[in-house]
Amino acid sequence: MAQCLDSCPTEILQSIFDLLSSSEYRALCLVNRNLRTHAEPFLYSQIEWIWREVDGPPPVVKLLRSIIRRPDLASFIKYLCLDGKCFSDGVYRKSIPPLVTPQAKIEIDDLNAFVRNTQLPQADVWIKELQKGTIDAFVALLVAQASNIRHLSLGPAFTQRTEILGVLLRSALCPPSHMKLPTFELLEIVSIRLQTWEDRARGKSIKNTANILPLFYLPNAKSMSVSIESPSVFSWPASYPPSPTNLVNLDLTCVREVSLGNVLAAMVHLRRLSWKWYYDFGLDDDTNKPIVELDQIGAALAHVKDTLEDLSIVADIGVGGNDQFLPAIKTRGCLHEVADLTKLRKIQIPWAFLVGFVQDTNQQLLEVIPRNIEEVIITNDLRLQNDDEMEPSWPAWEWTDHAIITLLENWLRDWKEHTPFLRSVSLHWTDHEFQEWDPQMRRRLKEVGAQVGIFLEIVMIESFY
Repeated sequence: MAQCLDSCPTEILQSIFDLLSSSEYRALCLVNRNLRTHAEPFLYSQIEWIWREVDGPPPVVKLLRSIIRRPDLASFIKYLCLDGKCFSDGVYRKSIPPLVTPQAKIEIDDLNAFVRNTQLPQADVWIKELQKGTIDAFVALLVAQASNIRHLSLGPAFTQRTEILGVLLRSALCPPSHMKLPTFELLEIVSIRLQTWEDRARGKSIKNTANILPLFYLPNAKSMSVSIESPSVFSWPASYPPSPTNLVNLDLTCVREVSLGNVLAAMVHLRRLSWKWYYDFGLDDDTNKPIVELDQIGAALAHVKDTLEDLSIVADIGVGGNDQFLPAIKTRGCLHEVADLTKLRKIQIPWAFLVGFVQDTNQQLLEVIPRNIEEVIITNDLRLQNDDEMEPSWPAWEWTDHAIITLLENWLRDWKEHTPFLRSVSLHWTDHEFQEWDPQMRRRLKEVGAQVGIFLEIVMIESFY
């Protein structure tokens, strides 16, 4: 069998290897030198590990030692995905354990040599973190090797701390840079995500902002999904803001509206934006406040009004500390500037962001819906805020299904004049067992859609709580 494969033309071998699995690539590497030469690029092209708390750590150190001894192997890495949820003791997050034990220090001497060769001023700190087994230090080292990477994805188990990764990215991407580091010219898809809800193992004073913002200086990034924590004072890590001309798809979490505008102001050709508004009741700082600043959101979106075609806004809240109830949230201002997003074709947005929590059927949805919109998805995000009157002076959710239908009917009665390209309106409603939207009200919703000539539906979603 090996002789038959050895005699195949390179083009045929490539076609055969495209169909094989990682375990089969590893087996072929052990057959002979010729097959190993052909199989190694496939074996190392896609690295994907998920770290579950019940399992031991993935073999990151073993991989690093292999590619440092043979740098050509690192050049084969095109896709790197290190995923996994934050570890928990059942109540709070806990620190991710180290990748190596103190007894294994001697095994990482060759890794230390690579770090020193980068000539980074922080090399000594990086080496100390490697010796401690800190995940951040090993992730940064692995990324630094992957000069031809095209897709990078890091999940919460690998992003609890990102200071060393941030040093690497700033030194490699933010001018002026004179370090012996890759510039990641081929990197097009990036995903670096934090665990939402309070993570006490990270510490309340730690912000990942300066570590993540360098990614926007990537020369050819097309799609980015990142968690960026809002600092008290926002600043780009270089002397000038980035201009990611190829970035068309952006998914943001953690960043609050006060910093959203700073990020979107740098977007040149953004077509799709997904943003998660989140309030963490267990975190008290300058930016994490229980108020949805609608004017700031509108001003931020104005930066991309000439390019944005698809907008998704999700809102969520978390229970903090030893509290049993969800906090109170209120909205301030309005989203009238969203109506100026003339290129927008699809929007998903919470009902509370459009009309607030207080029931008022005199409000005009047409004032916040863009004229050229084709598809509208409205959610009941934040439906449970203040449900237990955590803040008695702030409104809870007052909207009934009947009032929602009335407001939709008032808007859609003249949709051809105000939104002539509109095709559908969907309510994506999380079912919190409030005995809302019974069969009669669902039929009424469909009847309204039939009367005005628009596809109108409600989709019920099972509650997380």
